Amino acid sequence: MNNQAPAALILGGTGRTGSLLAADLTRAGIVTRTASRHGADVRFDWDDRATHANALSGVDRLYLVPPSCAWNTPPRSPTSWTSPRPRGYATSPS
Repeated sequence: MNNQAPAALILGGTGRTGSLLAADLTRAGIVTRTASRHGADVRFDWDDRATHANALSGVDRLYLVPPSCAWNTPPRSPTSWTSPRPRGYATSPS
């Protein structure tokens, strides 16, 4: 059995939702760390795996605010719907 206090990591903890959650958990007596690319307790960058282990060290719960994705796809005309897409053409999820 682990006698340590519960510890939570809030990924995206510098944003509105994450920072409010971190404050609520802290008031509830849960040790809380925020993580993001800038301005958090620990650095976490989705694109830099070297930041993942340090951010996750010592936590037993995680709250995830997923990164937003920008889809910059040009509109397609109805006649192009059946034509093959160019290599590397990104589409938004259905």
